[in-house]
Amino acid sequence: MCMLTISRHPNRERRDTMRIHLADAYSLRGDLSNALKHIKVPAERWPDSRDIWNIFTRIVVGVGGVRQTAKFIGNLRKEHPSSVPLALLQGHVYLQNYSYAEALAEYMDAFRLDPQESLVMLCISNLFANYACSRNANDGRG
Repeated sequence: MCMLTISRHPNRERRDTMRIHLADAYSLRGDLSNALKHIKVPAERWPDSRDIWNIFTRIVVGVGGVRQTAKFIGNLRKEHPSSVPLALLQGHVYLQNYSYAEALAEYMDAFRLDPQESLVMLCISNLFANYACSRNANDGRG
């Protein structure tokens, strides 16, 4: 006997797909606040989807950077510690706040989760370049 599992919300995936398309369309029109509103639900539901996070990042860059959504990203990161896109975004939040040690910890966590991802290595090297150019970097003269 075959048991079928019936979801309480059979059209949830379809609705999320429509939200993604709406967010993408709104972002292309320049209506970034509506785009951000529509992409948040699918981003919460699929924390490992790189396509969703690429759209999210494109929208957030237009809004003014990941600082605008730092709390949202931080809460999702706590809920989904194995998500590489969320680790990178949390690292970006720390990097924009000049918290280099915290950013490095997030990027290294992303590296631990996916050592073959070249974007992670690019983020780590960018972090060191940012730190080297910052006023806080030790110039080696003691």
